[in-house]
Amino acid sequence: MANTKNTLGGAPKGNQNAVKGKMWSDALRKEIIQNDHLAQLVKSLIDKALDGDMAALKEIGDRLEGRPVQSVEQTTQLSADIEVYAWQE
Repeated sequence: MANTKNTLGGAPKGNQNAVKGKMWSDALRKEIIQNDHLAQLVKSLIDKALDGDMAALKEIGDRLEGRPVQSVEQTTQLSADIEVYAWQE
């Protein structure tokens, strides 16, 4: 088991599972940037969208416009009587 103790105190460092995913993302980001693959990836995504790949088209839309906001409609009906009490000394 990994040491989760903070060196400055006894508190845990936090969610160590999040670090695993970050290591993968960091390595992928480093490889893409160092080897100039980003332009190739963007072109590939655009080509797929132009060929009718809806997932690629959605990804481009989400990146350019942002993901659509999910709306939630809530209705509340009060079904109980409300009693008001006044403080008396």
